[in-house]
Amino acid sequence: MKTIAIAESCTGGLISHLITNRPGSSQYFKLGVVVYSVQAKISLLKIPPQTIEQFGSVSPEVALSMAHKVRELAGTDIGLGVTGIAGPSYPKGEDPLPHQVWKWKIGLVYIAVCSAQGDISKEFNFEGSREEIKKKAAEEALKLLEVV
Repeated sequence: MKTIAIAESCTGGLISHLITNRPGSSQYFKLGVVVYSVQAKISLLKIPPQTIEQFGSVSPEVALSMAHKVRELAGTDIGLGVTGIAGPSYPKGEDPLPHQVWKWKIGLVYIAVCSAQGDISKEFNFEGSREEIKKKAAEEALKLLEVV
């Protein structure tokens, strides 16, 4: 049985919650962290500040870095990273770089999975309320886990 660790931002722990609702999840679910702020991504996951400065905290690069770092931290077979904007505005304290303005949209979510078999990173543009976006992101993350 493969083990998993999750680093969540915009989903705020919802993916971990859904996984732990399943009987037997303690056999494979080893770590779930909510790294909601930029500082948490840097201090807990050791994501290089340069990565966040260059690409923004909501980017495929940061989602993939989150997946790699949480996998490494927990020593699991699979790492999952999720970052995005559930609403209602830009991440607090972070304005988009001029060349990234088009990216900063409510519902924009990046989900990444890493394992020994390789990396998967996907971009999603969800619609709905904050809660609906979080739910849709969590559901898509679980779907991605099914393919690794």
